[in-house]
Amino acid sequence: MTFGKKFAKRKGRFNKSKIASPEAVLALLGLIPKKVNRAGYFELCCPFHKGGKEKHPSLNVHSKDGNYKCHTCGKKGGDILAFYMEVTKENFVAAAKALDAWEYDI
Repeated sequence: MTFGKKFAKRKGRFNKSKIASPEAVLALLGLIPKKVNRAGYFELCCPFHKGGKEKHPSLNVHSKDGNYKCHTCGKKGGDILAFYMEVTKENFVAAAKALDAWEYDI
């Protein structure tokens, strides 16, 4: 039984409120914060450095909105979805689906 072309190309929309906390996204990526500082930032080793051999944490990810900045390589960006896209090299739709923030219209 086939459902035809109507269901083969379902359209959807992005729902930012469905994205889990930045801490959950970091855990999904396998990035473990070294500590949380007083300003509410997770401090972890930067995954963007060439070679990936960093001893001291230089990347800060805000615990509420997910903004991130590396103080060594200067990499900075938007929210936790942009961070996920940058680390995994996925496009917007694939990242939104991976973070369960994509709603299908049926």
